[in-house]
Amino acid sequence: MSNEYNKSPPPHTPLDGLLSDRVIRILAKNGVHSVEAVKQAYPLRLLRMHGIGMLRFRKIEMAFFPDQCYAPDF
Repeated sequence: MSNEYNKSPPPHTPLDGLLSDRVIRILAKNGVHSVEAVKQAYPLRLLRMHGIGMLRFRKIEMAFFPDQCYAPDF
C-alpha cells in the first residue's frame, strides 16, 4: 500500500531577513518564494528576471552562494 498521503511537503524556507524587501518582491513577482527556489533559479533564471541586474544578482549570490561568483558572458 502506498503511503502518498503521509509524505511531508518539500521544504519551504522563507526569504525574510535574508534579502532586502525590494529583492524579495522582485523574486516573488517571478514566482520565487523560498530559499530552495532561489537555489533552483541560480544563475540564469535569476539573471533573466526583470529587475534583477548584476548588483542585485551579486547580493543574492552573497546571501546564498558566498563561495561562488558567476561570470555571465554577455
